[in-house]
Amino acid sequence: MNYDLAVVGGGILGSFHAYHAAKAGLKTIIIEKSPKAMGASVRNFGQVVPSGFDLNRWHHYGRYSTELYKQFGRDHGFDVFENGSTYIASTMGELAVLEEAYQRFLESGYECELWSKSKLINRYPAVDVNYPVGALHFPQEVSVIPGNLMNQLHGMLEEMGVEVLTNTAVVRCDAEADSALILTAGGMRISASKAIICNGSDFEFLYPEIFANAPLELVKLQMLQTHPIQKARIPGNILTGLSVRRYESFKGCHAHALLDPSEVNTDLTDNGIHILFKQNPDGSVVIGDSHHYADIHRRDQLDFAENGYVNDLILNEANRIIPFPKSKIARAWSGYYSQTTSEEGIFEFNIENQIYISTGIGGKGMTASAGYAAENIKRIFALEKISMKA
Repeated sequence: MNYDLAVVGGGILGSFHAYHAAKAGLKTIIIEKSPKAMGASVRNFGQVVPSGFDLNRWHHYGRYSTELYKQFGRDHGFDVFENGSTYIASTMGELAVLEEAYQRFLESGYECELWSKSKLINRYPAVDVNYPVGALHFPQEVSVIPGNLMNQLHGMLEEMGVEVLTNTAVVRCDAEADSALILTAGGMRISASKAIICNGSDFEFLYPEIFANAPLELVKLQMLQTHPIQKARIPGNILTGLSVRRYESFKGCHAHALLDPSEVNTDLTDNGIHILFKQNPDGSVVIGDSHHYADIHRRDQLDFAENGYVNDLILNEANRIIPFPKSKIARAWSGYYSQTTSEEGIFEFNIENQIYISTGIGGKGMTASAGYAAENIKRIFALEKISMKA
């Protein structure tokens, strides 16, 4: 079987590479080892927040991705919710950071609104009045339900003519004279002009020597979800004071260096916790999250067990912001993703201009993959432009 592009890995990053290739008229196949996407692409919040990125290329990838998600919602019925994102400051220092960020975003042409405490409480009456001092709102940002999104995206890709091959593990991918030759565990041979490897840290099994020198680490996150809470309506993405202290866009503000670390429980920072909320259409609320890290070669340090103490830390801090009974918690889970430790924001490796490894996008995947993939496809296939239309 011969293709213009073979994508190894059917998560969000690989799927958007396939999407942009298909839009450019390239015969494309996705090869996914599992029955469907089951990794970081479906074990995340589903918040699409370019506002969290510093004003560099990743922010602009996120802006592109946001508009594309909106098109998918309008034109293809994807579950995309256009309710914006709101960062809530809990101290005057955090508010000073938001005020500075407000000016920076406006100067870059990215719409945002500074809210007083009273305006925030009026918009989000579920928020405890003792927590906020003000907020920064981004009306153009969106949220998705990750599992639904991946199913809808793969369905759309198949309608576009992309072959989505699931339950198929790739065991070799070699650069030949003028193509990439792929061999699956079942003995299938697939030839493509180019191959893009987007299968996270699993690329270790294809290229162990490259993997051994890759600047990657594994990150474990813990998240929780409530039963439906109909009384507490929480439209859009809610991010909090800990997010203001954590995200790149705010670290670039001069006021960030003046934040008082003693205002935050060290147990929270030691466990990489910042509090996010997102309410699903059924009324359930997703809450999180924590971050624990391990060098990619020592990822056994991060087990698959839920740490009850970490979950309690998350819930206790969340209850300071939006109170709800612990009996409302329906489930808890862990998510895992690999991320590069280099400044580029993603790990890339080119094998003879035929095989391109793109992985380690970290927590940027849901927000920035579409924009990054558009640029990568354009570069790899020397295309003049990529269509923005869905």
